[in-house]
Amino acid sequence: MFDRLVEVYEEYKDLRKANDSKVERKNSDGVTEIYDFSNVMGDDMVINQVQKGIKPKDYPIVLGGYKTWPCNAQFMGPALRKQVRFRASVLSWFQKYHVRKTIDQGANWYYGTAAVVLTRDSSGGVTGAIVQDAAGKYIKFNAGKGVVLATGDFIGNQDMCWALLNECQEWAERAGTTKEQFVQIGLRNGQGHKMACWAGAMIEPSPRGYMSLGAGTDGPWGVGPMVQLNGEARRFCNEAAAPQISQIVLRQPKGNIRLVTDKKYMKSVVVAGLEHGGPNYGRSVYYEDMEEDMKKVLGTGAKGLEVRGCRVAEREGATVYGANTLEELAGYLGYTGDLVKAFVESIKHYNELCHAGVDSDYGKDAKAMIPIDEPPFYGCVGRMMWGTKPFMVTVSGIMTDGKLRPLNKEGNPIKGLFVCGNTLGGRYGLGYSTPFAGNSIGMACTHGWLAGRFAAGI
Repeated sequence: MFDRLVEVYEEYKDLRKANDSKVERKNSDGVTEIYDFSNVMGDDMVINQVQKGIKPKDYPIVLGGYKTWPCNAQFMGPALRKQVRFRASVLSWFQKYHVRKTIDQGANWYYGTAAVVLTRDSSGGVTGAIVQDAAGKYIKFNAGKGVVLATGDFIGNQDMCWALLNECQEWAERAGTTKEQFVQIGLRNGQGHKMACWAGAMIEPSPRGYMSLGAGTDGPWGVGPMVQLNGEARRFCNEAAAPQISQIVLRQPKGNIRLVTDKKYMKSVVVAGLEHGGPNYGRSVYYEDMEEDMKKVLGTGAKGLEVRGCRVAEREGATVYGANTLEELAGYLGYTGDLVKAFVESIKHYNELCHAGVDSDYGKDAKAMIPIDEPPFYGCVGRMMWGTKPFMVTVSGIMTDGKLRPLNKEGNPIKGLFVCGNTLGGRYGLGYSTPFAGNSIGMACTHGWLAGRFAAGI
């Protein structure tokens, strides 16, 4: 699938040069700069997330019970040597030529036109759709081969999120969050899910997945196996099992989560897997910038220092605190009184486990058991959000067979209907918690390609 995307992009070399050689774009400071985006497949624009010092033959990285490989392409664009709050992706300069290819092949695009309901024949098979254009006019489309629902998720539908995201909704309600405060209106509204269900399909049963970034911390180093302590200054999980940590954090006593490391922080970074949000040596400048900033942390006291990150697909920073003693660091991280003593005792106990070579508390991999015993000591404070909210996307969808045809309650495929992307179920468990980056968009592209082939009878 990806090879085909590249082939299509390469077909438009001359047009790309004419259209994209001088692109104006505002940077994070609001200053307009000129970029050459005529070849976003170049090594300076698209990168592959890899880990420092790992040779191809040594993959997968096995950590916390998960295996990860360098398996995604990131259209990061120019290497900006500064913090960027929003991703500076050049993916749209890649995608637009695939839209152009479909137009060249005779496809029509109806922007500003929303599907309302599917049409069916007497046997229940899907025959087309009724849509509404921007002027409010209804239009009926009759399908020649079939209908593919690629309508995204339902993150912008308050009623659906409140009714279907059971665990998330319970946490929110216990924290006093109302349905109206739960999600942001204006994003995908779940119309595809509803149309499928009206045609006899089923949304996958609970637990239903969603993205949640409301717990834990990873600092500027990216998701990895560094020690995490809860509000009681106690360790509470296998930090190497990164995809599980968010849900474990939600079950901790109320209080912020702290991440702790020391002078050897890079040893933990290069042990980390390639989870979404993990460290990325696909661009060594990410590490260079982070390490340059880390040299300035010590001496910044309770204020800390904003350090540029080396995480995948992001240049966001994080505040890091530094100290020459654990007691001093505990204070900067917000621990007071007896919690300072508990903090020091937790680190001491962790070091004992590291030297023993076995994490008899939580089972973290021996290679990730790196003692915190060389000053300076560093730490970050993360959020602990009781009452978490869904963020950006839901990842629960319609149940289908192996040909992406929705199943009815009898377990039979619905004729003429296919589903892909975030409208498709069976892809995630409780949440968007990924052992390797890129699998959501990767699945969306691949399932979309397959759904078209299945609908065409190929």
